[in-house]
Amino acid sequence: MQRHSAYAREGFWLFVVCALIAVLLAKFVSPWLALIMLVPLGLLMALFQDPRREIPLKPLAALSPVDGTVLDVGLCRSGLLDRQSLRIRIKVNPLGAYTVRAPVEGKILDPRDNAAEGSKLTGRGGMWLRSDEGDDVVVAFVGRGWLGVPKSFRRYGERVGHGHRCAFLRLAPVCEVYLPESALPRVEQGDYVQAALTPLAKFRREEP
Repeated sequence: MQRHSAYAREGFWLFVVCALIAVLLAKFVSPWLALIMLVPLGLLMALFQDPRREIPLKPLAALSPVDGTVLDVGLCRSGLLDRQSLRIRIKVNPLGAYTVRAPVEGKILDPRDNAAEGSKLTGRGGMWLRSDEGDDVVVAFVGRGWLGVPKSFRRYGERVGHGHRCAFLRLAPVCEVYLPESALPRVEQGDYVQAALTPLAKFRREEP
């Protein structure tokens, strides 16, 4: 997935259908009528764009998983892990990058597994990442997207790199990022953030 094209693979078959309809219209009806298919094709290309991003070398930073505008930043008790967390809510840009990027490098854990250390069932879905330093970061989405709920193409137990692609966004409206309570926010309400580029927060480390 790190070497795929500038468009998310979920849109591939939609591109093919539009192109096929255009060919049939041009052959059996009118070449001018086939030009109408350029409109939906252009829209699909805008929706499924997934540009390559040069991930910054900031190991202590939690990067934004999506493109969008920060709605609010603050501490809360809710979330998949049912603990006090720093929550950053982002209104997703529907014409931004289509795939979700991992805020941190780490292992994907199952939030429904009460046997996992720190896990608590809260009735919500999302992606739980735990870094090698033990920082828990959760990415969750509010509301149903136009193409269904976001879908991960990584499995539980797999590792994912800092800022690497990990899920299909499917045009979900709002993204929530839950970070450790001690994390220092680097964005505020109204800021525009970009997936894999913008640091949302910095992890606090004790000096030796």
